[in-house]
Amino acid sequence: MVLNSINFNHLYYFYIISKEGSLAKATLVLNVSQPTLSQQLKSFEDQIGHQLFSRRGRKLELNKNGKYIYDYATRIFKQAEDMLIGFSYNQKSTTKFYFNIGITPSVSKGFATKLLKPIFVDQNIGISTIEGPLNLLVDRLQSFDIDFILSELPSEDQMPKGIQSFSIRKPNYYVVCGQNFSAKKLNLPQDLNGKPYFKYTINNELQKEVDAYFYKNDVLPSVVGESDDLNIMLSATEMNHCFSIVPDTAATNLIEENRLIKLGEFKSEKSHVGALYLKTVTNKHIEEILTKIKNQ
Repeated sequence: MVLNSINFNHLYYFYIISKEGSLAKATLVLNVSQPTLSQQLKSFEDQIGHQLFSRRGRKLELNKNGKYIYDYATRIFKQAEDMLIGFSYNQKSTTKFYFNIGITPSVSKGFATKLLKPIFVDQNIGISTIEGPLNLLVDRLQSFDIDFILSELPSEDQMPKGIQSFSIRKPNYYVVCGQNFSAKKLNLPQDLNGKPYFKYTINNELQKEVDAYFYKNDVLPSVVGESDDLNIMLSATEMNHCFSIVPDTAATNLIEENRLIKLGEFKSEKSHVGALYLKTVTNKHIEEILTKIKNQ
């Protein structure tokens, strides 16, 4: 059986009969006669090659084959309903252009909001943001599910094939701790030796720099956790007895609110926050908004 051999009217009749539990009730929903509906059901079962119901008097109960078909039919018609609702909404919307933007956890929400200001202030542009790790967002970018990604930029040798990027900002990094940290004033980096440390994951580009810096200065902190999600890292640092190294864009407000304490700074030579997009991008609206983000 091939897809174009399926009569979707028959599938819809089957779906309603299954949902209502009897031909009599289904005729009221579909506004067709019971003999007609019965014939449509028989045609669908002949097409499938299997009976789909067990008949118990006037009541129809799905058998194993029927339950299998009904499960898929439910999803198909739910998606169709969502499509119509979404289409109706979009027809009423005055938004001319819509961007789907991926944002990695390494970019703070406050900084991302500043970067996306050219979109927020333009009433002709709509936006949907998707958060996730870079590798999954790149997959969606290459599948044209999203238009571009805001992220810490990978090194050139780690840049995914077919993707190009530009740097927006070179962040400053703060060494921070919570109010429960054992010492509020330290001689960096030596005094970090043995201190509890919440770090980025091993493949994170910034973490590679930090590891090299600690190794050069013969410093070995005690790792208590790791994550590339800034929100998790900041929460862990605030609540735990540890320190972390985070972008100033993520830490400044927390420092001003006395939720974090700045112990010092870490100078990164390689880390940049920027945008990643397809080399083959031909949408002039994407090109224009990327230029605005870059030049603001």
